Amino acid sequence: MSTVFLVIGLILIIALLILVHEFGHFWVAKRNGIRVDEFGFGFPPRIKKLFTWKGTDFTVNWIPFGGFVKIFGENPDDPALMGKKPKESFVSKSRWVQAKVLLAGIFYNLLFAWLLFFVAYMVGVPTIVGGESSLTKHLKSFDGVVITQVLPESPAAGAGLLPGDTVLNINKRGEDRPYPNLDAYSFAGFVESHPSEPLSIDYEREGRENSVIVTPRQGVVSQDYASIGVAVGQQGTLRLPVHKALWHGLKSTVSIFGRTVAGLVDIIGGIFQSESNTLDQVSGPVGIAGVVKDASVYGFAAVVFLIGVISVNLAVLNLIPFPALDGGRLLILIIEGVIRKPLSPKIVGWINGIGFLVLIALMIAVTVSDIIKL
Repeated sequence: MSTVFLVIGLILIIALLILVHEFGHFWVAKRNGIRVDEFGFGFPPRIKKLFTWKGTDFTVNWIPFGGFVKIFGENPDDPALMGKKPKESFVSKSRWVQAKVLLAGIFYNLLFAWLLFFVAYMVGVPTIVGGESSLTKHLKSFDGVVITQVLPESPAAGAGLLPGDTVLNINKRGEDRPYPNLDAYSFAGFVESHPSEPLSIDYEREGRENSVIVTPRQGVVSQDYASIGVAVGQQGTLRLPVHKALWHGLKSTVSIFGRTVAGLVDIIGGIFQSESNTLDQVSGPVGIAGVVKDASVYGFAAVVFLIGVISVNLAVLNLIPFPALDGGRLLILIIEGVIRKPLSPKIVGWINGIGFLVLIALMIAVTVSDIIKL
């Protein structure tokens, strides 16, 4: 994939996800009787107005990076309000309705991620399925046995095996013959049937083939059978029927959302640890471009799945209670609910302005970090 097409593709992906997010705000605002003056594709300056629908101008703008919605009365300091609260304005609605409008963009990003995961599972996404999973029967290709977990202080850990290693072959030490139709089941069975016998395991890591000697022993996982202390899965293309694709798409959305939140908590915690380089754990547009390029090698479904992951990340990002993000505006709503009166528009304006500048600075820092890591 050429650099030009990669950049164009990345712009289109991020623009699509932002438009989905903004459509959520637009639709829920409309459904609750709030006037939406403009739905912009891209950011100003404006190129032209496409059409008007139910009082909303749909426009095309010069900066092709996402979009925006202009909700009437969203800014309490808007001169158009003139100190009043017209019934079609955002500020005239209850805090619950305002919260729904703010949360709608996040919800639509998660809903869109579910749709993308569903499509990916229908088409067939490269993945690793646990050896005991019922999904194994839905693998349409078998691309090897992959180590997914290595227990600390186990024979496998002592031999230097790592999660992500692809097992190529397994034999008793001294034998040199290919194992027929090696899969996750037969690998585990071979290990269990050779307690205390040195085994030779051939594996691939980062394109290089290696071999180690490992001796299974009882008590690593259980006293009932011998183990080397690894969990393995079957790598292949997972293609699911409609009902299972819907269900596992939802499960993936929930799982990735939870892991993203947990990762974000770790990153924020790392800010307060001087020995932790937080920027190494974060990727901006340049880093995302590299990931998209890597995913494209595995085909259409892998790219669709990755876009779904980015959509979940965008939802989590907007949940952060930080000024200029949806989460920050929700926090202001909560504060206003607690003190039972609106904050000064000037104070809110200053908070959002400072938050926006900090976000821009963080984006620049992350982009520079991505370029350094290239």
